[in-house]
Amino acid sequence: MSAQSVLAAPRVKTRSGLSRTKVLHILEATSAGAARFVADVLLHHDTDQFDVSFAYSLIRSDQRFLSDLEKIQGRGIRTVEIPMARNIRPRADLKALGRLHRFIRRSGFDIVHSHSSKAGFLGRLASKLADRRAVTLYSPHAIAIAVNPIYKPIEKMAGFLTDGMVAVSRSERDQLESYNLIHRDRIHYVTAAVDVQAYSGFSGHHQTREKLGIPANALLVGAAGRLADQKDPFLFLRVAEIVCQCEKDVHFVWAGDGELRTKVLERTKLLGLEKRVHFPGYCADLRPILAALDIFVLTSRYESFGYVTCEAMALGKPVVATHVAGSSELVVDGRTGYLAQPGDADGFAARLLSLAGEASLRRSFGAAGRARVEEHYDLPRMVSDIEDLYRRLRREKI
Repeated sequence: MSAQSVLAAPRVKTRSGLSRTKVLHILEATSAGAARFVADVLLHHDTDQFDVSFAYSLIRSDQRFLSDLEKIQGRGIRTVEIPMARNIRPRADLKALGRLHRFIRRSGFDIVHSHSSKAGFLGRLASKLADRRAVTLYSPHAIAIAVNPIYKPIEKMAGFLTDGMVAVSRSERDQLESYNLIHRDRIHYVTAAVDVQAYSGFSGHHQTREKLGIPANALLVGAAGRLADQKDPFLFLRVAEIVCQCEKDVHFVWAGDGELRTKVLERTKLLGLEKRVHFPGYCADLRPILAALDIFVLTSRYESFGYVTCEAMALGKPVVATHVAGSSELVVDGRTGYLAQPGDADGFAARLLSLAGEASLRRSFGAAGRARVEEHYDLPRMVSDIEDLYRRLRREKI
């Protein structure tokens, strides 16, 4: 796919006579939740009020991002492809920094909003080197410190380059405050969201089960996401093992792919769960899978929001999730689902079994979850909130 790289555009006046706010989004992690958040913002930005540009890397993009990128470019948003590696690679990182610096200096942005760890560091540094007048924002989308505390000195140093951090949930904001990277007054949050209407009345339950080889009358428990350490698919398998020993008519499914796929399939076979646990691989549209579920589960070690959890709730599914940032905010324990501690297979399985045995409770939790998403997590509100934040921060900087 070709990238659209452009020279600086002249400032355009809005109907009120004020110039449009010039915003640059920078993203390396062009897959999963970070890509979803950025694409949703770019696809719904008010381009009468905001002059938007987008710098991105395709090194680890997924099919959904590539499809969204075409739509983003179709809106006339200026885009530039800048290869960025996820891991620290000094030579490649310096090259990416140089390209970002030149693009920002040439274009003169009011807001530079960098997303995820690598783009977050490179984007903030490039912005401050190019134009200190720009408001430099950073959204971690699950900060690296949550994986390994060794990253804290790097994030602390980058705090000096940061005018504001933007969390994608209240619970992530609270987590960021606890790390003391920048003053808490400069940590904001714009809660992520989904297009609720896209899930209204979605069905396909029987066809999906038939494709997966799952009996129509079986209870189906499912997860979705990358087969990666963050999502802890091995906890998913331990829970499945416990539940399958207790209940004969329960099947499990995990939609997604990732670096742990081979090891996960090997563990599944070792546990003798091949006929009860299903791995259909990457699914560009998760709605058919989610619609077929009776219970959605999320075994993550950490999150920032939890898009798939929100989607499952929009489809009226009860949830059992780990008590981490994002999930602990989405799921109201005992009302829309249950929360268990990360890594606690027995506690997770106990909560899942209590739901498995109570159809009326599943219906009650599912209805409450759907109502919660409709009230708090619909996409138009998210876009409005982030645009209001940009306007306010630009006014404060002037």
